[in-house]
Amino acid sequence: MIFWLIASAAVIWLAGAAGWLWVCAGLRGDGPRGRAGRFAVQLSGLALLAGTLSGSPFIALAGAAFPPTAPLLLTRILSAPALATALLPWVLGAMLGAGLVARVVLRRRGAQPVWSLGIAFAAGAVAMIVSGEVISRNAMCKEAAAHGVSTVARNSFAWSLRHPRRAFNVEVHGMIRPEAGTGIWSYTRMAWDPLPETIARNIDPPSRSLSCR
Repeated sequence: MIFWLIASAAVIWLAGAAGWLWVCAGLRGDGPRGRAGRFAVQLSGLALLAGTLSGSPFIALAGAAFPPTAPLLLTRILSAPALATALLPWVLGAMLGAGLVARVVLRRRGAQPVWSLGIAFAAGAVAMIVSGEVISRNAMCKEAAAHGVSTVARNSFAWSLRHPRRAFNVEVHGMIRPEAGTGIWSYTRMAWDPLPETIARNIDPPSRSLSCR
């Protein structure tokens, strides 16, 4: 039963990818197919970028071939609703601003304004990484202060996008060592989770140090 489900999913994906690539192939044409092709190519580029940033080459390539695969990456951000809510206005603002400016510039240069979509996607990705770095630094310091700690060992937000925390990980997003014990950072809770010392001794502390003073 499982085999048939996997086989059916593979056939559906291959059919979808073939259809999507056919749409992309029309990007140089005129009329509706040409516009659809240019739009599709940019969505494929976005899926490839999202997969690359998340450290998942397989999903990056699968998403580029058939972008409906890419929303699998959203589960990582959506599992941290507080973080997603904080990132959203920055990402949307960057996309809207860059998209509108690009559209005006492209029109003045006689280029296809539909390419402004790709520029908007790229701006949104940059805004997510930059704002995520600032937001995570501030959140870590704020929560660390509640534990009486002024220095945090952390990995960058870009690193954390590529390394989702799992139970068996020996690398963590961030770590503090207050007198009460070791804490590791949770983007899901946007707080420090206590860690038993029997497990903490097996964790590799992040090499970067953040002073919260």
